[in-house]
Amino acid sequence: MKKSILLMLLISPSWAFQSSSLRFPTISNPFTRCSLRRHSRSIGIHGRTVNSDLIPKEIQSLVDSLEAVKLLPRIKENNKSTEDLNGLAVIDPKTKPTFRRLFTHETWKLHIGGSTLHRWIRCMISTPSSVILRAVAKSVFFLSIWAGLAASFAPKLMGSALSSQLQDQSLPLSLCGNAIGLLLVFRTNESYKRLEEARELMEKVVHLSGEIVSLLVSAWEPHNPGETQSVKTSTVASVGRYLSAFAWSLRDELRDGDTRDDVLNILLPKQEAKWVASQRSRALALHGQLRRILFQEWKSGRCPDQVHFHIETQLNLLSSVAATCERIFTSPIPPTMSRHGLRSMTLLMMALPVALSFSVPPIVNIGWTAAIGFIYLGIDELGVQVEQPFRVIPMWQLCQLVQEDILEFSLHPLELQPIV
Repeated sequence: MKKSILLMLLISPSWAFQSSSLRFPTISNPFTRCSLRRHSRSIGIHGRTVNSDLIPKEIQSLVDSLEAVKLLPRIKENNKSTEDLNGLAVIDPKTKPTFRRLFTHETWKLHIGGSTLHRWIRCMISTPSSVILRAVAKSVFFLSIWAGLAASFAPKLMGSALSSQLQDQSLPLSLCGNAIGLLLVFRTNESYKRLEEARELMEKVVHLSGEIVSLLVSAWEPHNPGETQSVKTSTVASVGRYLSAFAWSLRDELRDGDTRDDVLNILLPKQEAKWVASQRSRALALHGQLRRILFQEWKSGRCPDQVHFHIETQLNLLSSVAATCERIFTSPIPPTMSRHGLRSMTLLMMALPVALSFSVPPIVNIGWTAAIGFIYLGIDELGVQVEQPFRVIPMWQLCQLVQEDILEFSLHPLELQPIV
């Protein structure tokens, strides 16, 4: 009996951290990084919890503000259909994986799980809900009508003598198709390079925000009791607020129609929120505020030189990320190339049914024109949809990740307080 009790005490050391009063925010978004681990923190890992008596009022206010931002609706009620967000159709991540949502283990199972035959059947069944098909359906329908007219009237208008000479037009069509295909592939590749760069930049925002808070927390009072060089709790809370507002403001600048003044009003004092909202670049205004408050902390001697140096390095990188995002947003792929590719593709699509009308039946002509039009227009649409990459990146979820990292790093010293 004594051995059993001793064994239970050895495998359950978490009893020392239990508390009857919890003030830790629940993180239950199923589409965020490490969602299972983060969700377990809301009830404590292995019984480890945060005593509300140990949370300073400034940090508790930060927790409440971040939770209030999290509960805000994703888009404002403006009598618009939620089936079309920023010009792109919304896909339910529970039924079809999409780049507009962060993947989890369940999403990967939907995306690549099962046999090859199962994935192929699932893809074919979901064709009617294809985003690309919706985008090019009207153009393909127009080409089909044109193919039917060309197949019916072109042989009659040109006469039998000329029609016999135009039966084989495979060589010019092949040359034109190859050239246009190369142009489309080049343009689409450039678009996806922009998407990859933009996604890396937003991940840097998440990483740098966490790094700045982590560095600041390393010199915070609860973690260094009795130290003369110790950052004020109010500074930690203010930095957390500014970094969260920075992420949301950068999102607002890069997404059309998503400006969220309500986020600023929750995170910042009223007058300061109004001032930030009036700036050309809200993100840079908040970045300047971050730099000023941290400089004052270093100047007063509360922030060690080494910590301030490393934080300043992260702030430089964060400013560079904002500038690069602005470059991507304001500098598209040269529109001349896009227009030339579309005009060339239009010539090919208009000539194709005329050339086929002398060698295939009308129904076959319509079918081939519709199929080739869907392929070429679909490739062009793939590039168009991601050329402005911030429309398809899951910005809302990434901003939530920034808040979660700020929250975790801010509460780490408080969790460790009982065993110091």
